[in-house]
Amino acid sequence: MQGLMSFPYAFAAVDGCHLRLQCPMGVAARRDYWCFKQFYSIVLMAMVNGRGQFIWASAGMPGNCHDATLLQSTNIWPRLPALCSLAVENVGDIVIPGMILGDNAFPFTPWLMKRYSQQNLTPNQKVYNKRHSSSRVIVENAFGWLKQRFRELHRGSESFPENLKMAALASVTLHNIMIEQREPMFLDNPDRPAAGIEWLQQLPLNNQQNAGGHASTVRDVILPLVL
Repeated sequence: MQGLMSFPYAFAAVDGCHLRLQCPMGVAARRDYWCFKQFYSIVLMAMVNGRGQFIWASAGMPGNCHDATLLQSTNIWPRLPALCSLAVENVGDIVIPGMILGDNAFPFTPWLMKRYSQQNLTPNQKVYNKRHSSSRVIVENAFGWLKQRFRELHRGSESFPENLKMAALASVTLHNIMIEQREPMFLDNPDRPAAGIEWLQQLPLNNQQNAGGHASTVRDVILPLVL
């Protein structure tokens, strides 16, 4: 799982991207699809590995949805602790799981790692934040590459939201195929199936309780490894 990201224990970065729509019909729809960027949109939420490949994506939620709310409403959210626990390591008496890098919009858990808050940072914490951001930016780059390849996602769609959703997910698949054709992947584990829908559905659910209680300790433990 790890090895593709330039951040210790991280295997992916997560973020949301707004895909522009024409004004939808109905007062409620116009309110729901109006996003903070001041246009109508649906959200493409995705996790991207260090090569810019989408390892998971969900699309179609109205543009006014907050990233954290959107991620927590997906089917993958209760399975993420089990997914990240497939790659763990003990550092002293602290168990370090595989990690997903997120910005401050997302919940803070041992496996969904965020930057330190901007108040009263030590020099080492500032370096940590910089390297966290430089690794997490791969997901923003991937959205940019996707929109460059499939221009309808960039200029705005005249389709209904459901049609744009299907176009976005199809574009994600084609984007991954293009990367595979240009740069074959030699890091696959032949003993483990790919992270597809069927495999993810087999992962156990987790109630997420107390997920944030251990996160600060984990971040402090990996801080020296990032410097």
